[in-house]
Amino acid sequence: MTADKNKKTPIGSQEYEYGSYSTEEYERIFAFKRDGTVPTFEELEESKHKGKRSTFKHKCANFYISPDGTSLMYCKMNKTESKRMANGKVEQLEEKKMRWVFQKGEVERIIRSVHEGIGHLMINNTYDHIKDHFYWDGIQDDVCAFISACIKCQKNRPFKNQPAVLRPIPPPNNALSQWGMDLVTLPETDEGYHYLIVAVDHLTKWPEAQPIKRKTTANAEEDRLQAFLDGVEEHYKQLQNNRLNAHTKIKIEQSKQKTAYNTKHAPCPFKKGDKVLLQNSQQLLHLAKQFETRFTGPYFINRVTQANTCYLMRNDTTALKKPVSAAHLKLFI
Repeated sequence: MTADKNKKTPIGSQEYEYGSYSTEEYERIFAFKRDGTVPTFEELEESKHKGKRSTFKHKCANFYISPDGTSLMYCKMNKTESKRMANGKVEQLEEKKMRWVFQKGEVERIIRSVHEGIGHLMINNTYDHIKDHFYWDGIQDDVCAFISACIKCQKNRPFKNQPAVLRPIPPPNNALSQWGMDLVTLPETDEGYHYLIVAVDHLTKWPEAQPIKRKTTANAEEDRLQAFLDGVEEHYKQLQNNRLNAHTKIKIEQSKQKTAYNTKHAPCPFKKGDKVLLQNSQQLLHLAKQFETRFTGPYFINRVTQANTCYLMRNDTTALKKPVSAAHLKLFI
């Protein structure tokens, strides 16, 4: 009497088959509850008939005929909290609730009706609403499969960004030839300095810092040249003998860091031809209108780059102009 469901089919895949009882199983149970007719089980060996009939009767114990006599219902006593009586005895309260039973082929329609009726709430809420009124084998798996493939839910479900893999900056071949810079805001001094330019040489890690009063381009450029070009020749001569050693050690450490980082961060999970949804750029900038979907699409992946960016293509084969980060995509089922 167990519903014939392919357990090997992944939930959410297009080949997923919803559960419930086949027409033959449903009619067998209905006939037994209506007039006591027990199936003959002719497809089994005669020696197994008795055991199969006994099992069938036992499993039919919780099924009933609806008041109008046309449908099958399921009811099982559920124990609730105990209640202590005045005489000191404990009474176990029980709850009896009738639920409708549906045949295979009707399950998807029932789930869609309930899911849309409650405003596309997620799996737990949809499951609670369905199990209070309906019954079939594998309700939870079927609800999970339906909601996983629901287009509106996929476009509005909260999205957890997956960090991209680490991409180290290659070290330069010469000292003081490539700098990393940042502008730090500090409390204003008595002399009027309010910002600090910090620069670090990528090869030698030599730091330089210079306070500035205004963060305009002209002012920052003038102060930067004055501070960073002062003594460059002396610094270069001092570090020239060590630059090759520094270059080698940086490559080694970057390799270690990349290996350690990437073990916890999966590479790009998409490939050419995958169907994906793109996170709404208005949502990223917090400019989206109320009730605007979190994702747009679906799109097809036309190409995946080594930098974990993807070139997307619409259904009409027109391509998006710019590549997008894989961190802003999710698979469309």
